[in-house]
Amino acid sequence: LKMATKILIVDDDERLAQALEQLLNLEGYQASIALSAEAALERFCTDTFHLVLSDLQLPGRNGISLIKMLHETCPETKAVLITGHGSVRTAVTALKRGAVEYMAKPIKPRRLLALIRALTQDTPAYLTNRMLANDRIEAQSFDGMHARSRGMLQVFEKIRVAESRRFDHVLI
Repeated sequence: LKMATKILIVDDDERLAQALEQLLNLEGYQASIALSAEAALERFCTDTFHLVLSDLQLPGRNGISLIKMLHETCPETKAVLITGHGSVRTAVTALKRGAVEYMAKPIKPRRLLALIRALTQDTPAYLTNRMLANDRIEAQSFDGMHARSRGMLQVFEKIRVAESRRFDHVLI
């Protein structure tokens, strides 16, 4: 069973983002939208994506800055910079910062889908995401299980408490 390729569309043009989301979901991808770089980074704190399609001009942090940060924290996530304000210099900068491709607007759906197919044909089952790991602490073991996340460590603690209470009636 192959996991659906997850794609995050980052564009402040909500109508374009929704059109891309619909197109990609119809093609069998698991697409979702972030309307700013900050919103995209928030999504990466709870999820990981195989591919990011980011506009260059975004409110706040621009697409190149977003791609650079994602490249550093999620190296297997591929990023494509999309822009209506293209120049050779911008393309070179985007590629140096971690983008794998650069696409000018208006977006041609066939060309976009061909590019996405080429970029995601070998999607790994596991993607490194250092932003997810920020909320993690030292690994602990319990009864043959290993975990780092606060949630799982709390589960381990609840099991320990429950087990200690289970034997209380025997000791009394």
